[in-house]
Amino acid sequence: MYANEKFDTNTLSISQKITALRKDKKISQDKIAEVALTSQAQISRIETSTSAEEYNQDELERVKKFLKIEGMPLTEDERAAFRESLYYWRDLLRVGRTKEAEDMHKVLSPAVNLEPVDTDLSMLYRLFEVIHIFYEAGDNYADIANEKMSYLEDKQEIMSVEHLYYYHSNIGFIKILNEQYTEAIKSFTKTLDLVKDNEDFSSEDLEKVHYHIALCYNYIENPFRTIMFLNKIPRANSGSRTSLHRINSDVMLSLNYIKIGEFDFAKELLNNCLLRAKGTLNKSLIGLVLRNLGVLYRFSKDWEKSIDYFDQAMMFLEETSEHYMGALYYKARCLIELKSFTEAKKIIINAKAKYSKSPDLIIFEILTHILAVSKRMSSYDVMSVEYIEKTAIKYFIDNSIRLEAIACCELLSEYGVKSKRTGKSLEAKAIINDIYKHMFNNQKGGNVL
Repeated sequence: MYANEKFDTNTLSISQKITALRKDKKISQDKIAEVALTSQAQISRIETSTSAEEYNQDELERVKKFLKIEGMPLTEDERAAFRESLYYWRDLLRVGRTKEAEDMHKVLSPAVNLEPVDTDLSMLYRLFEVIHIFYEAGDNYADIANEKMSYLEDKQEIMSVEHLYYYHSNIGFIKILNEQYTEAIKSFTKTLDLVKDNEDFSSEDLEKVHYHIALCYNYIENPFRTIMFLNKIPRANSGSRTSLHRINSDVMLSLNYIKIGEFDFAKELLNNCLLRAKGTLNKSLIGLVLRNLGVLYRFSKDWEKSIDYFDQAMMFLEETSEHYMGALYYKARCLIELKSFTEAKKIIINAKAKYSKSPDLIIFEILTHILAVSKRMSSYDVMSVEYIEKTAIKYFIDNSIRLEAIACCELLSEYGVKSKRTGKSLEAKAIINDIYKHMFNNQKGGNVL
């Protein structure tokens, strides 16, 4: 698949590979002879023979079992087949077939024992194993992935271009898990340079790098850069129209169009995504797209249409999910904009009771203070104003929900005008300017970072 002269093993015979493995593990010829049920003299002849004398089949199978490389490739045909198995394992992970991927993982795991004689395959296995960890459930999977990548850190000089592609990609994912998005972009940019400079990579490899860079920019709320990299992915070449990855990619693109006020582009994309999501019969995906249509109309200030989409979304989403809670928050927020205060209050009270133990309960506490300020625009509610200033806005900024932080600032600005506190209004407008600077300043051109 990739040009890789650095790891050519054609010059080694099977017996030479066995010898190298034996010496690497500091195993004596006597021990190998004992395992193979032959003499030490015979093992010595096999290892020093100039006529390429080999183990017989029974001896070879016993020795391979002892060295824990049963089923591992030693001939070039075996290596080619094993390489295909490694890529099949990777593809199973990418499409979410985790049970099959786990079974493949168990079969392929002895590849690490080949390292002294086949750095290519053992390295590729170690890199794909980290991808496997990313897809596994578990609280400490980020630490495990980081530990395995640390082992490979000082081996970059002997890596092929192919290995380096996966190495920097894995580092990028670890940085994302640690919320180090700028550092992740640097890693993915290295993979981008590798793909651009090597014709052996496929268009799919290039598309994935563009997507990962876009994802990082999305996390740090850099909408122009997110849109730029997502639009580098050819729509016709990015897999099935109904693939979850492609639909999620288009949903991300639409949300960034919303952030820059391109509502018509966002609307067209989301309606298309909704049609495709319904084709998947995936309830969570359908709910997500409906929720984001609600977000679109919420920020284009069509409150009633927004509420309708949030109601539809909640019919598909799990009540304990983050997206369901978000839809509930936005619905109450739209009701407040429509001055349907009683209905909004009911939602807030019920949500606080239902999600009393959720770490996301704060969004409904924020709503309590937004409601209080919205109901009494001409009087000054010190507690609620301070809560929105010091807690709500910070929460939305810290969680990269800056459009909602702007909405809170706009509320405070209006409140400052109506309560005749001009200073408060100006402070809120200054925060809005700072948020827009973060999102849009120097993002339309220049270098990647």
